[in-house]
Amino acid sequence: MIRFTIPVLLLLAFPFGLTAQCDYAIRCDTAYVTRDLECCALWNYEAADRELNRVWQKVLAKFPPDAECHLRQHMITAQRAWITMRDEMCSLYERSDNAECANTQGRETMIEYWSAMTLLTRNRIVELQEWVNRF
Repeated sequence: MIRFTIPVLLLLAFPFGLTAQCDYAIRCDTAYVTRDLECCALWNYEAADRELNRVWQKVLAKFPPDAECHLRQHMITAQRAWITMRDEMCSLYERSDNAECANTQGRETMIEYWSAMTLLTRNRIVELQEWVNRF
């Protein structure tokens, strides 16, 4: 069962299968082909996500997991809700590429999707860093 869990989690984390296309060297500062720009946008998101996880560990370290302090559990619940909100907000880019929608955006949709994921993730890093500095 564990063998299937990791691939399923990867599919959920990268719902568009973009990672398989990004296994070659790209200079993001000079990229202009859509596929390369998609990869650069994905890599920017992955870097932001790593930073988010690093800051999140700092947040958790500030709140001991004892029975008297429920603040830690509230932070965990809030973070899970934020992840759901971020993912739902950014999934609008996927939906807007649907031919049934009026705002069809074409191949650039994935660039916009990963850019939005990066932006929201970086904003969350700032919010969480404020919690780390506050306590």
